[in-house]
Amino acid sequence: MKNEVPVNLFQPYIEEIFSLLRGDIFSKFIESEKYTRFCQWKNLELNLNLTMNDFSVHRIIGRGGFGEVYGCRKADTGKM
Repeated sequence: MKNEVPVNLFQPYIEEIFSLLRGDIFSKFIESEKYTRFCQWKNLELNLNLTMNDFSVHRIIGRGGFGEVYGCRKADTGKM
């Protein structure tokens, strides 16, 4: 077919990216404060268990093929 894309189209780019990640740049990032901060936030995100009790539910703001969307406010922050 004339519109067919080769399966290895991005292979040269993938190899170059992997080569760069194996080098100095990635190891410096792993040792950086930014990576430490990222890991702290990721850990917090993964261990955060929210329930319906954490929100106050207001009115329906939309309906669609997959159900309804409600406007909610987070109970501890008051943010919508």
